[in-house]
Amino acid sequence: MRALICTAFALLVTVAHGQEWPEYTQKPEWIAELNERYAGRSGTFHDTSYPHFLARYAHDGDYLNWGKIREFRNDNEIVMHENGLPQVWQDEEPYWNAVVLAQFGLTMHGRIVLGDLSAEPMFWSTVDKLIELQRADGGFPYPPRPHKDYQLEDGWVSAMAQGQVLSVLARALQLRPDERVAEAGELAFRNLMTPVPEGGAFSTMADLDSSLSDFLFFPEYPSDPIDYTLNGYIFCLLGIYDWSKTDSRSHLEAEEVFNKGVETTERIIHYFDVDGFSTYDLGHIVLGNWPYVSEHYLGIHVYLLHALHSITNVERFKEYEIKWADKIDQMNRPLRLTTFVIEPDLLKAGEPITIQVGVSGGSEKPAEFRLAVKQGNDWTDISAFSTATNIKWTPKESGEFIVGIFSRNVGSQTDYDNFRYQSVTVE
Repeated sequence: MRALICTAFALLVTVAHGQEWPEYTQKPEWIAELNERYAGRSGTFHDTSYPHFLARYAHDGDYLNWGKIREFRNDNEIVMHENGLPQVWQDEEPYWNAVVLAQFGLTMHGRIVLGDLSAEPMFWSTVDKLIELQRADGGFPYPPRPHKDYQLEDGWVSAMAQGQVLSVLARALQLRPDERVAEAGELAFRNLMTPVPEGGAFSTMADLDSSLSDFLFFPEYPSDPIDYTLNGYIFCLLGIYDWSKTDSRSHLEAEEVFNKGVETTERIIHYFDVDGFSTYDLGHIVLGNWPYVSEHYLGIHVYLLHALHSITNVERFKEYEIKWADKIDQMNRPLRLTTFVIEPDLLKAGEPITIQVGVSGGSEKPAEFRLAVKQGNDWTDISAFSTATNIKWTPKESGEFIVGIFSRNVGSQTDYDNFRYQSVTVE
């Protein structure tokens, strides 16, 4: 039977043929906390980047506009190997991460599509490295790591990696026939269809409810239970779609699997919604955790749904794309303190401290800032409102302090429009 929306915060979904789709309740305390953290006066969210990645998805095109936009360089996460390919830091050691490598390869392919043929050698170097890293069973193994309360053992396989590698290999075959590439793709797809307990990346919705084992799912993290990470799953579906567009032995099976994956996505997408915020996974349902919302992934979910809708024309995907994009746009409009840096790292009494501040959003008028410091129960104003973005403070004594920055647009009639606090120790 078809269930009805019964309150503003509760949704019952289809129950048919023995399927038990769980009742989903968006708890008022979740909504209040998320809106306070991200959309309230102390909210930190501001990200206007997601529209740049909105693209009508094409299996032979610039993948999500990455060729036009993405750059890879040394930072706190990525280290560029001497061969020009990116590695990832883990436990102070770099390792070959299949997702990052695949994303680099897709970026290079996008540049080729856009006419930059100088990217072609690095694209093929990426293909070679991925094939070198592939296990005999088709998997791209990862080193051990914790995932929430679960320990992923050495050699675990991520469906996101399998799917994104398929996107690379499918594009490689479009550029030129290569039996070695074709075989690597067949192996990668076969691993994707191998159950997680057998070393593959295939699972179902049975951890949401045991009656849902007919609905497939490809987990980014093969934890027990599966917590159903959204972005990795959709990236994987795009890879399966790309592989279905090749003339591979498994392309018809890939097409069927993609369609089944779309059906699963259509059934579960509302579970990821909390008042317009998209959750990273379904840990709030499967594990009973607080909803995990990550600033970085709010926009990613929007442009992934946009891509999926452009392929499938499933209106439910467009519905949530619009809803989640509207929430981001709503949070982008107010003034947000996006930079709050205190220097130096070691703070000493009697020595000057610099607080660097910056904002996004708000009106077209410049922002102004006021600094206040709290020690114990007492607040002390250090500076009046000014447009200076480097504010000085020289503490007279050591101790524990809270540094508060209050911001507003020039001419605002409020005491402040946004604020941030940070605890510091002065020696």
